[in-house]
Amino acid sequence: MKVLFIGAGRWGLALASVLGNNGHEVRLLSRDKAEGEALNASGIHPFFPDFRFPASVKMTSDEAEAAAFSEVAVLSLPVQVSFDYLSSRQSLIKGKKVLLTGKGMVGQRILTEVLSPIIEEKEVAVLSGPSFASEVIKRKPTCVSIGSKEEGLALFFQSLFSSPYFRTYVSADIVGLELCGALKNVYALGAGMIDRAIDSANTRAAYLTRALHEMSRLVLSRGGERSTVYGLSGVGDLFMTCTSSLSRNYQFGYHFNEPGYQTNGVAEGVYTLASLLSSIPNLKDLLPIAFTIGEVVERRLNFQEAIEALMGRKLKKEID
Repeated sequence: MKVLFIGAGRWGLALASVLGNNGHEVRLLSRDKAEGEALNASGIHPFFPDFRFPASVKMTSDEAEAAAFSEVAVLSLPVQVSFDYLSSRQSLIKGKKVLLTGKGMVGQRILTEVLSPIIEEKEVAVLSGPSFASEVIKRKPTCVSIGSKEEGLALFFQSLFSSPYFRTYVSADIVGLELCGALKNVYALGAGMIDRAIDSANTRAAYLTRALHEMSRLVLSRGGERSTVYGLSGVGDLFMTCTSSLSRNYQFGYHFNEPGYQTNGVAEGVYTLASLLSSIPNLKDLLPIAFTIGEVVERRLNFQEAIEALMGRKLKKEID
């Protein structure tokens, strides 16, 4: 089968490698002609210099060629730019089966809601779960969830991506999958800060447990399912992203106070956090940990003041 990838970042390339290894023909649409020429000529991309892509995985910068290539499209652009990019290039997705792989929010809206004016709900599925691109590209055993309101579409993408090292499960809970995928990046920012400043098993365990509780609260308030929070895209992705140095968001938090530090790629949690802070008036009560991380990132509190603020909150029942 032919599959178009819109965007050729690390995550898009990793997923493209899965399909290439499955025997599918892939085109990655990218504006970077030099990277495309290098990949097409040698099978090697600068992001993964030690990995050779299957010959069936190619890149193009020709939008007309990309639009005509396939009736299946995988969107791997940053969430914040997806609507503006696609709204003027609807031929890339019109009438196609579309899989969304970005993790983030615009205001209070998840990506399927952001794109709803240009993509019909019945044509959209989302992929979420604990999956670092650098490990997928190395064929490390990985499990993810694929969700859609249309069961047939979820099953289609499940079959397309499933392989001996990339196992896919299906879900109907798009809201839960997308919110979990976005929120875990926010909490990874705080996890990195905690590990750098405290390096305590007690603190780490408490933080992850309460972060999961907050995630559940928002997912349920938006109509998502509790089972999703305790599945791959929830507890699985949260624990992975908050405990691994491979996470750009964790690294951002860990090195937050280092002058001049820059992450190797986009720290999506910073943008999601800004969206939450600007769009949810009661964020301090709804998601106190996320709110406090925002206070630190925007330098209204230092780390010690943030810990004191969270530990000094009004005592309550654990399930509240």
